[in-house]
Amino acid sequence: MALHCYHSGKERIDLGAMKKHAKRNRTNDQSKSSSDRKIEPTFEYGALWPDLTRYSGTIDQHSNQGPAVQEETQSTLPAPYKTQKKPARPKSRQNIQDVIVEPYIAKHARAGSLIMTIDLGGMNWSLLAAMPGYHKWVIRQLMFRPTAANVAYILYHWPDTIWKGSAKKAVEEYQAEAERSKDIQQRKREAYTGTDDFPYKTQPYEKQREAFLLSRDEHIFALLMEQRTGKTKVILDTAAYLYCEGKIDALVIVTINGVHLNWVFDEIPVHLPDWCKRSCYIHKPNNTQKQGRAFQEVYKFKGGLKIFSFNFEAFSAGTKLSRERFEQCLDNFRCLLVIDESTKIRTHSSNRTKYIIKQGAKALYRRILTGAAVTKGVENLYPQFRFLDPAILGHDTFTSYRNDFCVVINTPISKDSDIKFPRIVGYKNLERLQQGIDGCSFRALLSECVDVPPKVYQRHYVELSSRQRRIYNELRDKYITELEGNELSEIHVLTRLMRLQQITSGWFPSDDGEFKAIDKVNPRMKALTAILEITEGKVLIFARFVADLDAIVETLGEKAVAYYGKISATVKREGKERFWNDDSILYMVANPQSMAWGHNFACADTGIYYSNFYDLELRIQSEDRMLVDPTGRDRPKHLGCIDIVAPGTLDVPILSALRMKKNLAELVLQDPRSFFLETE
Repeated sequence: MALHCYHSGKERIDLGAMKKHAKRNRTNDQSKSSSDRKIEPTFEYGALWPDLTRYSGTIDQHSNQGPAVQEETQSTLPAPYKTQKKPARPKSRQNIQDVIVEPYIAKHARAGSLIMTIDLGGMNWSLLAAMPGYHKWVIRQLMFRPTAANVAYILYHWPDTIWKGSAKKAVEEYQAEAERSKDIQQRKREAYTGTDDFPYKTQPYEKQREAFLLSRDEHIFALLMEQRTGKTKVILDTAAYLYCEGKIDALVIVTINGVHLNWVFDEIPVHLPDWCKRSCYIHKPNNTQKQGRAFQEVYKFKGGLKIFSFNFEAFSAGTKLSRERFEQCLDNFRCLLVIDESTKIRTHSSNRTKYIIKQGAKALYRRILTGAAVTKGVENLYPQFRFLDPAILGHDTFTSYRNDFCVVINTPISKDSDIKFPRIVGYKNLERLQQGIDGCSFRALLSECVDVPPKVYQRHYVELSSRQRRIYNELRDKYITELEGNELSEIHVLTRLMRLQQITSGWFPSDDGEFKAIDKVNPRMKALTAILEITEGKVLIFARFVADLDAIVETLGEKAVAYYGKISATVKREGKERFWNDDSILYMVANPQSMAWGHNFACADTGIYYSNFYDLELRIQSEDRMLVDPTGRDRPKHLGCIDIVAPGTLDVPILSALRMKKNLAELVLQDPRSFFLETE
């Protein structure tokens, strides 16, 4: 049956004949040689632009109607194809339009988004596709967020871009930030001292003075100063200066639990000038009337600087009251907000980090304080500097930051799984990352500030016993082992790693929850006593597991005091005083998590790491507890750090991981090489 249709002009067309005509043309075309064959123009509607490689002939450099197609090819097309409207082709590189960036206005567009109109010929498309920040194609235009990385990218590749409307503001803000960053870098190179007429309460060290004069007027700044270099004093002098200038009403501190007490009880009375009147509030999680009155007293204080001290735990889930008081401060006062030990917000996905970053944007002045900004990898830098300003690193999302500075591969979660997760295997563009950080930070090493002895690292090797080796290998290879009828099985990777480390320490952690000594004489404990026999002076001994800590205290007897979780606060305090003042107490046995921050054990000459964590921050912080002596006592020429290592076990990769992370931090932060964990 013939199919017919009628056009508006009543012209009758036989569609069946048309199909036969088209089929005959295709058959003839296939019979031609490849050299004579004509490729007909093809358009796919909905595509970003025509696939120009599908055309035969040459492109007309002066036409906007697509490439020139030979007449004989066009004549073979049926009538409906001849009348079909073709999408416009991008103009050639010889007739470039102006590159225009303007506000993107659409129903579901994110506020502040911009859209770019540009000729997509030449290299433009590939360059736009490589834009580092968030971007998205909208028909033949590119929508993007005006992050510093995107703006810098456009200005570099298309310097003559025309910025319209509010898009001009994005460029002006980027250029102002770039100038500010260059100014800070220039002043640091010139060892800037400036006019110092500030009435200090305690005279600063040279590096403290330099950091204060460099940062005091800046709205955002990072004090990347190693432990005990005096960054707390820099902040208190800055707060007094800004209050005296009429720029802030309140100082809000967020730090580690316990250290937030040190700020109020120890640091403020010593360093904050007396002429700066103050009223201090120490936050506690309990909702009592006394706590409420204490907060209101400081909140309503009008005779000087208001100081609010919080700890990180206050912003965990279920702490509504803590968040309400924190927000009251930021909403109603011009604040200097300080994140002390900012590596505590290094996890970008945690709710606590997200909350602090969101609320921190309300503060007029913001500071982060840390001596080890890179503890696990470059990815840890993003939330810390995002808190200050996303323009510093150029990105407003972790994904775009990671793609810009990290080498990522998609890794299956298990051998038989199709589910993959992005795994960071390396880093890139570190020089550009370092430049961004350098423009808003001050770095001070402990060795530059005081006369601190260099660290000497050593490894003391100890072989596993035959029983240890059997148990270790069975659990590592078969995920199950046994000892005297007690069974231990573990298939979860992280838990198995912890069990293997417990075995290297001489313990059998059976499935029933009991710890049993593998041997009557623990090889690792024997190694420790051998080290102590040839070591002079006071010694700090660090261990990861409670079973290790208990066994060490029992072995050392009356010469040792303990400082870890199960010990009461009173006993800890008394033990610390005895370690400082009693010559008969030679050893302090501690868990790094309990004493890595806010303590001073400079009376110790040696630190022994009986077992290690993977966490570089705990390692660095625990070492720094032994470095600076504020009383001015004579110090040894070298600080010894000794690691007990069992060859062929997890001890070796743990130390390698710590060293790798330290080397990465030295590269990004421009520290001189410290030979971290090198053997002698």
